[in-house]
Amino acid sequence: MEPSTLSSSTPQPTSTRPLFLGIALILVALIISGGIVGSALIKDRGAARDSEISRSMMITGHAEREVTSDQMKWSITVTRNGSASSSSEEVSQLVTKDVDGIIAALAQAGVQNPTVSRHPMETHTNSSGYYGGYDESYYNGGTSGSITASQIVVIESNDVEKMNSATNNIIDKVTRDGAYISSNNTEFFYTKKDELRRELLEKAISDAKSQAQTLGESKVGSLLQVSGNSYLSLTPVNSSYYNGSYYGSSEDTSSIKKKAAIDVSVSYAIKK
Repeated sequence: MEPSTLSSSTPQPTSTRPLFLGIALILVALIISGGIVGSALIKDRGAARDSEISRSMMITGHAEREVTSDQMKWSITVTRNGSASSSSEEVSQLVTKDVDGIIAALAQAGVQNPTVSRHPMETHTNSSGYYGGYDESYYNGGTSGSITASQIVVIESNDVEKMNSATNNIIDKVTRDGAYISSNNTEFFYTKKDELRRELLEKAISDAKSQAQTLGESKVGSLLQVSGNSYLSLTPVNSSYYNGSYYGSSEDTSSIKKKAAIDVSVSYAIKK
């Protein structure tokens, strides 16, 4: 009898490709679905924001208050006519003495430590008659051939009220002593304009929001935009003229008391 032959079969490895493919498809599906949801959320939020912005309101806010000038600038020309025998140096010394007297008079009036700028002294010989031409110093008491000296002086001080009230008396006194004083210009400034502008701008924006809240039944949302041209205007107190300029802040320098004002255009989002 022939021995039986036993057949043994080696097991074949099972393929893993279908498993990996299935997992990959699931991951792709999750990524796609997550992207769709995220995109939808972003789109919904963007649409809500666009909807909010599309319902907006522009309001002009206004703010003003009175301020007092804290700096005064006084420009004068001091002139002295010498005699026929006076030298240019002698007449110039008289002008210097006059200017020193003006500063001393301001100190007596309570104006402490003013800033004094003295322009270069000018001297010339007086002339008159047809060929000599017109000479103002000659008609102010000078004589033909005499020396006249003059000097422009600019005085600045923070003691505005005291300096302003003293100027007329000082001019009268120095003129009586023989000098001739021409008051060229008197200007009054408010020096804290940057702080003032920020203060009034905040109040003007608040005024615009208050106006928006009183219009209709809508609720005022976020501030969208503050338009340009919100320039600080400084005018005399009783003036109704807004002196704002496209080129920046403008200031009236003729009055001590000033009305500071700002107009500003503000856009707010409106919620239902």
